Amino acid sequence: MEHGIVIPFRQDMQALILANKKTATTRTKCYGRAGDWFCVGNNSYILTNVEKVILDYVVTQKYKDEGFETPHDFIHVWEEIHPKGFITDQKVWLHEFKPFKQEASK
Repeated sequence: MEHGIVIPFRQDMQALILANKKTATTRTKCYGRAGDWFCVGNNSYILTNVEKVILDYVVTQKYKDEGFETPHDFIHVWEEIHPKGFITDQKVWLHEFKPFKQEASK
């Protein structure tokens, strides 16, 4: 059974999610599993896939899902957030998600 979780997002990343331009987030720790849901603003999203990958996979294959136009843009923001910088073979958690509507219970 899915349950609500909290995934913190910077304001610029929230805007990308709300504009349907970001459907994935890469983190150094796992925030949930497929089926869990979270909120951004008044919208709910459900995790569809959570897997451990290397950072190079994200930058080459998932940068658009992360909401970026180019791999370089992803790397730039990653380095802003992570003091250790971009480490190609670093193991990270890829969280993929989509909009989620919960049916109202009566």
